[in-house]
Amino acid sequence: MGMVDDFLEVSAVVKFFVLMAATGFLVYNGIVLTLFGGNLWLNIVCTLFWVVFVMSAFNAEDNMDGLAAGLALIASIFVFLLAWPTWQRWLSFLAVAIGGSCLGFLRYNRHPARIFMGDTGSFFLGFVLASTTVLGQWSEEPVKAIIMPLLILWVPLFDLTMITVLRWRAGKIKALHEILTLSDKDHLSHRLVALGLSQDRAVDLIYLMAILGGSAALAVQWLTLWACWTTVALCSTLAVLGTWWLDRATSHRLVSPEGSGSESGRPV
Repeated sequence: MGMVDDFLEVSAVVKFFVLMAATGFLVYNGIVLTLFGGNLWLNIVCTLFWVVFVMSAFNAEDNMDGLAAGLALIASIFVFLLAWPTWQRWLSFLAVAIGGSCLGFLRYNRHPARIFMGDTGSFFLGFVLASTTVLGQWSEEPVKAIIMPLLILWVPLFDLTMITVLRWRAGKIKALHEILTLSDKDHLSHRLVALGLSQDRAVDLIYLMAILGGSAALAVQWLTLWACWTTVALCSTLAVLGTWWLDRATSHRLVSPEGSGSESGRPV
């Protein structure tokens, strides 16, 4: 679908149903979250939501040179660091393959980019990384097993959540389908540039944020459950405050898209 969209401009609603179908393929082959024990249908619904959310988030991160590929590289590194010590060899090999391909791609994709990812790459990376987080045995403790993938992928997930909330507050989203169809240049990367950073520095700062999240995921292995819940509460508070501050500091400086808002030539 991503390749078709890069040439023919597929609508967001069609994309959503194709993403659901791709996730259904995972479920059909037994790749399902096990958050709710024997409640298969609830696990299937959570799996559908998670995979579509991650794929959409990585597609949204394809808005600045080197951003989506760099975030996928960082995520794959931390998936490997968590999977290899626990003898999840095939998951480790998959993470190395993703990371290696992203590293090679980044040589030509950093600003000023000579090649572009487009929906073909961003949807694929989101799909594979979402699948690895479903497949991984992250911890025997359910709370940690949920927190660790969230921390590894927190930057794209936060960005997609932030723009959805802020667009709704601004009155840009008035119906559910507009979450899928509305495009604008108001992502985290655009807001950092609006604060005065260059495009390269904005992307590098987002890389650093992703590395901090992955490092926190590694640390969660050795934390008590109380410390895990404290970490969740602290991160949630920082996310809310960060969204509020970014909105106040940058909303008047953002420029609505008139042309290119993403690498592929379309705002997301």
